[in-house]
Amino acid sequence: MTVVKRNTDTYKPFVPEKVYERLYSKVGVLYFLTDFEGNIISANMTAQERLGYEKNELRGKKFLSLFCEKDRFEAEKIVTQCFLRGYVKDREICMTAKGGRDFSVLVNALTENDDEGNPKVGRFYIQDISKIVKAKKQRDLSLHILKFMREEAFSEKLLKKILSEIQKVMYSDGLGITLSARNGKHFLVGQWRETENDSVVDGESFRKWLPNKWKHLLDVCRGSKACNFTPAGSLWTGTLPDLILEVQPQKEKDYLLSLAEFESLVVVPIPIDRKIAGYFIMVNQEGRKWDKEDVEFLETIVPIFEKIGTKPPLVSFPIENKITSILNISVAGILFVENGTIKSVNRWVENFLGFSQREIEGKPFLDFIDPDYKEQILALSKVDVSQKQYENQCEAFVLAKGGNRRRVECSYVPLFTNGKDFGVWYWVNRDNHQQLQKQLLQARKMESLGLLAGGIVHDFNNLLACILGYTSLLSEEISKDSPYYDDIQQILRTSEKATELTSRLLAYAQGTSYIVEALDVNQLIKEIAAILSRTLDKNITIRAELDPQLSYIKADASQIQQAILQVALNARDAMPNGGKLFFQTRDVFLGENNAWLRFGGKPGRYVQVAISDTGLGMDAQVKERIFEPYFTTKTQTGGKGIGLSIVREIVEKHGGFISVFSERAKGTVFKIHFPAVEKRVVKPISLPKEKPPLGKETILLVDDEKVLRETARKMLTRYGYKVISAENGTEAIAIYKKYLKRIDLIILDLLMPGMEINKVFAWLKKLNPKAKIIATSGVGEKGLIKSEFQGKIAGFVEKPFQVRPLLRKVRSVLNA
Repeated sequence: MTVVKRNTDTYKPFVPEKVYERLYSKVGVLYFLTDFEGNIISANMTAQERLGYEKNELRGKKFLSLFCEKDRFEAEKIVTQCFLRGYVKDREICMTAKGGRDFSVLVNALTENDDEGNPKVGRFYIQDISKIVKAKKQRDLSLHILKFMREEAFSEKLLKKILSEIQKVMYSDGLGITLSARNGKHFLVGQWRETENDSVVDGESFRKWLPNKWKHLLDVCRGSKACNFTPAGSLWTGTLPDLILEVQPQKEKDYLLSLAEFESLVVVPIPIDRKIAGYFIMVNQEGRKWDKEDVEFLETIVPIFEKIGTKPPLVSFPIENKITSILNISVAGILFVENGTIKSVNRWVENFLGFSQREIEGKPFLDFIDPDYKEQILALSKVDVSQKQYENQCEAFVLAKGGNRRRVECSYVPLFTNGKDFGVWYWVNRDNHQQLQKQLLQARKMESLGLLAGGIVHDFNNLLACILGYTSLLSEEISKDSPYYDDIQQILRTSEKATELTSRLLAYAQGTSYIVEALDVNQLIKEIAAILSRTLDKNITIRAELDPQLSYIKADASQIQQAILQVALNARDAMPNGGKLFFQTRDVFLGENNAWLRFGGKPGRYVQVAISDTGLGMDAQVKERIFEPYFTTKTQTGGKGIGLSIVREIVEKHGGFISVFSERAKGTVFKIHFPAVEKRVVKPISLPKEKPPLGKETILLVDDEKVLRETARKMLTRYGYKVISAENGTEAIAIYKKYLKRIDLIILDLLMPGMEINKVFAWLKKLNPKAKIIATSGVGEKGLIKSEFQGKIAGFVEKPFQVRPLLRKVRSVLNA
């Protein structure tokens, strides 16, 4: 990429990158932040998992190196356009994961400018659309095959044409068919690219192997960890060399060694009269590994090859049989229509519409088309057969069960044969594409909302800190005999609680951990029950049975509350006519053979939180999908289907697991398990009753928040200290250098924008190796102090400041 060199400082966004990374991971978007020269600054978890890289491997890597070599020039154009125009929208391209696997993506991007209006960083939002692209290619392949079979008698020439199409779509280096025909003869045909070697075993190339040899090889490979089998008996392996190493019998190893020049192998059985008569073989040298979906698609194609074994061989066969051969395609809907009536459909159509096969077949095709699109569909079906137009497309809405309208892309293939009006309609789900766009748009909305909410919470937290600080100061000045003393103490306690809650929100938004070593789950449930009792309908009764001897868990209090509350709200939605919501806690021990472990747990002690309701319940199909992102049964109430997926994420992040029991009309029970820790009794800190002693030393107070600086300054000056304030590290160094001999102590915020804190430490210690430094940070952020600072600080004070803890720490450090 051709760019103009410029000096740029390390990019420090107002909102930490972890916010963006977590945000886009939740909606399955690959997110990258790059500098002006195309180097990756950060990438989210989705990008790491999809590409197979660790975070440190991606940081500093050239962004363009993640794209396929054949698309590298196009990728360079996309990145250049982003920095020139400020954005890129919906650009389809191909990326390469670690190990060489390619996948299709949709790229959107925005730039952020520096103070002079020059582009400084680029944010790339990349959606994996490989499944959509694959489905379209496979759908098109099916249409091509149908076109060929409609126009020609089934012959060896036609067969080779079909194999060529499969080879292009599947990106194969070679494929072929070996078949024992009904007439006792053997049939071999293939499409193979030039290779350096063609190993021979027993004087025969693998391309000439008869079905019995492939069957023997499949039997030998069963049970191997280096390959996979589908229920239909197809084999595929993406690491053929590993399979060769694993197979022990030398004869079979020799067979596999004849395939050693390839990296990937697929073998699909070809059935004739319900018996395996031959095999379809596909190989690849490098860069392409097939998955289960690819193999299952091939299984829907190979039934057409059974016609090779008919007598006489390779003859044309009735159009109805051609249709039946490809009705099992699972990536698109197929409807076989005769004279306007649906004769047969595949399983995809049943699932998509929500009707059974019996409810669809025999009905007029137009009954399932939205009235606004019937005219368009009729026009599409009236094609000029003489021009052999085998594919005509349009988008339309179809009518699913319950009157729901669903968008599809329709393709029509006319098959006028023997005086009958045949036609095949292909439907491709366009809801998926729209959903991807909605997810990306929702992610952008969440980003904007996150920025706004994060800023509001940050400012509100500072206001609370100010209230808490001045109330703390006032509580020291007022006598206990004053009628206002109890009121001030109540304000103090309320401010502490409010500050703790906002600090939790900030910690979650910034991606930092807020860990309570000994968290009492019972207390969290009591708070949740109190909230629900004020907000739920009165026809829902809330009960709780909490074990008073319950163990503690090590967890983030705000996230655990979020998980429990989300399950409770789902229970509420399941009881539209009222019912009972029941919370229960207890300690459980799970041994090696405990049945609970099948839900993902490990042996050990757990705190179990059971949340049950007497609501509608779920059937097995719904229960199977409740943790899937964007799956919801609340279509009437606008449910987004992300709540329970977030619950599972939170629980698993804390080392726990969830089990769900439900039955239609009998309610649901969620049992959440968290690893238990020893219960610790924290003794309250006893503060001296007398007032803190006065001081006379000079203190350098460094904090970027003016409200907090002023609060701490007033506390210190009220008790005799002289205070010099600085709002960032650079200013602090300049002041310390000027007043080095006068300053006795430095109070330094660890999380300030501007100069990196380790550089600030280095400068202060360089000016005075014996400098006394007290570090400060927000609630729950003490763990962020890097180990390298441990020997450089004399103490730590948590914000928001309160008079006694602050003065006590200051005095102890000065007296040391």
